[in-house]
Amino acid sequence: MGTPLYNELSTSYDELFARNINEYISNSVNQENEDYDYNVFYPSFGVKRSEQCEFLIYGQACNDWQVKFNIKERNNLLNTQKLLLEAKTYSNGYFDDGNDVHNPLDWINIYWSKKSYKESIQTLRKAQYYEDFDYKAYSSFFWNVIYKTISDYHQFDRDKWHWSSKMVWSNLYKIAPPSGNPTNFEKSMQVKLSVQLVKLEIEEIKPKYCIVLTNYEWWKPFASALNPAELKMNGFSEIEAVQKYRSTYIIVTTRPYRSGNEKHVGQILEVIKKLN
Repeated sequence: MGTPLYNELSTSYDELFARNINEYISNSVNQENEDYDYNVFYPSFGVKRSEQCEFLIYGQACNDWQVKFNIKERNNLLNTQKLLLEAKTYSNGYFDDGNDVHNPLDWINIYWSKKSYKESIQTLRKAQYYEDFDYKAYSSFFWNVIYKTISDYHQFDRDKWHWSSKMVWSNLYKIAPPSGNPTNFEKSMQVKLSVQLVKLEIEEIKPKYCIVLTNYEWWKPFASALNPAELKMNGFSEIEAVQKYRSTYIIVTTRPYRSGNEKHVGQILEVIKKLN
């Protein structure tokens, strides 16, 4: 009996996810890649099973993730199902201690700062589950925009953890080097199946809003595959596109390296207000 998962996508999605890894490894055999070790990321759910998801959030790719493979190891093609299960479990395993149940995205609340970590880890079991590491989320532009946007949308107290239970987190590219984003070459090795994975995620999760915090250049091949309806939305400096695919509104923003995140939060919420 395996580790229970908080939530997951369909068997069809999992098969495509595994195929993406296999094809990346196979296509890499005769290539001089900059990296041999790669991270692999499976979407992470804050929403419970059968619960409606309002927000599906996309980043570019997840570097420094714990689930890894090496393209030079010949047995990788034989271990894809094991790698798939490891990726699903790492993204969607959850802390459950009777009345104290965390969703898989509560790690962001736990690791927000040194203070939040110290205050949250009060038992040996939690300390074993949430091993301390250097990364603290408060410095992330991405997570600042997300928790503030969802908290304000639902009128939650920003200091509470409620926001993480209202979203699913994914990345456009599921395979990335250990540090930094995938290069153009590394994106080209997986883009064909990556767009299919994103399409399935939107179709299966059916979010009301899909927030793409990447900039439009990263989103462009995915938009080409989805062929969403373009919605005119002028006057927003940080919003690069507003689109609709089936019942989901897609909001694509700029991705500055250093900037005040409140501007992004305000403009995303203003766009949502105009869509309703």
